[in-house]
Amino acid sequence: MSKLESLPAGSTVQGGVIHFYGQIVEPACDVSTQSSPVEMNCPQNGSIPGKTYSSKALMSGNVKNAQIASVKVQYLDKQKKLAVMNIEYN
Repeated sequence: MSKLESLPAGSTVQGGVIHFYGQIVEPACDVSTQSSPVEMNCPQNGSIPGKTYSSKALMSGNVKNAQIASVKVQYLDKQKKLAVMNIEYN
């Protein structure tokens, strides 16, 4: 029986060390919304490939990117001048 398995329920471990090597997560995408189409630069394996997406693609959630799980755009006004873009990463 290992040491951890023999501890009674409710016991706590008072010490230990966890080592992480390398990068745990890659940085978030840099998103430029100053013009249409929207440009996204997503760091991936040391390079930063840029991709552009039309407003229609963003509104429909049709974003093809290995790092991005979904993109949602919600307008805050009827004129569609102010919006919030929610990006969920893989």
